Amino acid sequence: MGPNPGQGDLNSYLGQYPGADYWFSLENDDWTRKERLFMGNASLTGTVTDWLKLVARGNFSNEGRDDDRRQLGWGPNYSGVRGYYSLSGQNRTQYTLTGIAMISPKISEDFTMNINAGGEMWRSDIGTSWSTNTNGASASQVCSP
Repeated sequence: MGPNPGQGDLNSYLGQYPGADYWFSLENDDWTRKERLFMGNASLTGTVTDWLKLVARGNFSNEGRDDDRRQLGWGPNYSGVRGYYSLSGQNRTQYTLTGIAMISPKISEDFTMNINAGGEMWRSDIGTSWSTNTNGASASQVCSP
């Protein structure tokens, strides 16, 4: 990028060439996201009588994400208002509990009635959410060699 990139003010240099800011950002800026997911489920069925069955089901998931965003500034030593460094993340837990009673009384020799009655409970919690950032940081503060 021109003579001695990072030593001078890149605002004027990059402004002379249409699209130069795009290529500079593509080469030097970084945005990384890491995601995690842990999940499971269980089901239990019990036969109480020949006409009554009970079913209990449960599932859960725990999701997490971490973002690391780094943008070099265009000023001397890559400083300036365009410079940006951010760390953020979030953890979320969800679960569902379901109970069902399956009732199947025999009405006659040829007919059986089927009745399903149940309920469900669902919950979603954002456990932790965090974010920190700095604007105008120099390259030595945000980029490792």
